[in-house]
Amino acid sequence: MYRIVEWDERYEIDTKGRDWTPGAPKWKGPLRFIKLKANGRLLGVGFRRLIQVAGRAKALQTFGLFCKLLEIAGNADRDDRNQIETDKELAFTLQMPVKQVEQSINVLLEINWIEKRSEPSETFRTFGPTEPNRTEPNRTQQNDNQTQPNNWEVLRRKIESDFGRDRGIEKLLAWLATQLLTESNATINATCERLEILMDEARGKDSPAAWFMTSAGRAVGYPGTKRT
Repeated sequence: MYRIVEWDERYEIDTKGRDWTPGAPKWKGPLRFIKLKANGRLLGVGFRRLIQVAGRAKALQTFGLFCKLLEIAGNADRDDRNQIETDKELAFTLQMPVKQVEQSINVLLEINWIEKRSEPSETFRTFGPTEPNRTEPNRTQQNDNQTQPNNWEVLRRKIESDFGRDRGIEKLLAWLATQLLTESNATINATCERLEILMDEARGKDSPAAWFMTSAGRAVGYPGTKRT
């Protein structure tokens, strides 16, 4: 699985179709159009780097694939955007040879136009590891030391909607998820409520995402929080 680097900053839009800014609500449904910087006949630094890594013979092929990845990433509802499938799935979808897709994907990874979606991000979608070939028990059968993913999932989506896919915040949430694995539902719910209060406060700040990252980190004892 992959995602576009700096998706929110470069391609996301708000509910009025304007460039998205942290704290603003995002366009709810699939995007109808994708923004591409109009360099005209000029070659930007990014494109020159693309030619350098891909080679002249495959530069346009790779750029074409990237444009298609933008369409795929944008063709989803607000909370599901910027999710791109594996090489083989892409090859099937685009009816192109797997090797050709893999070559272009590797170039895009090297020049940092796309990145792999880290599996640890799934850690904070649902607390607690799942065992292979084991069916998840009914929510009413889970004991108090197991979490209710719905509360965490709702909070995670709110945070992503408000602040976008901020790498610092994602790392904070991933770390926090591991800390809460063995905590009771009451502790987890209290933590979620605390973070929601900080989200509300962050909306009135000059740099909402940065303020939330620092304040939330201090509130939960995150070791990556900068000290002032």
